Amino acid sequence: MWLIENLTGIGVAVLALIAVVAGAFGFGKSKGKATAETQAKVEKVEAESQTIKDIAERETTVIKEAAHVQDTVNRLPDSSVDDQLRQKWKYPDDAGGH
Repeated sequence: MWLIENLTGIGVAVLALIAVVAGAFGFGKSKGKATAETQAKVEKVEAESQTIKDIAERETTVIKEAAHVQDTVNRLPDSSVDDQLRQKWKYPDDAGGH
């Protein structure tokens, strides 16, 4: 009888130890998952911010280039603008010209 009581006590202790280990594992896993999700959100926000910055820089460049072209066109006489358009401008699907 003594042996059965001791084995039962040991069994309960082993089960308790297993429960503690499983609980610690589950807690650690959930904490790690939350950390990984937070890190992924931070990286996504950083990537979106970089994309927005790149778009803004490109828009600024395009606006400056358009202003430069407009200024150049405004300074040229009409005949020079017509000549330059005839010489340099092509339809987008025009591979070799006329």
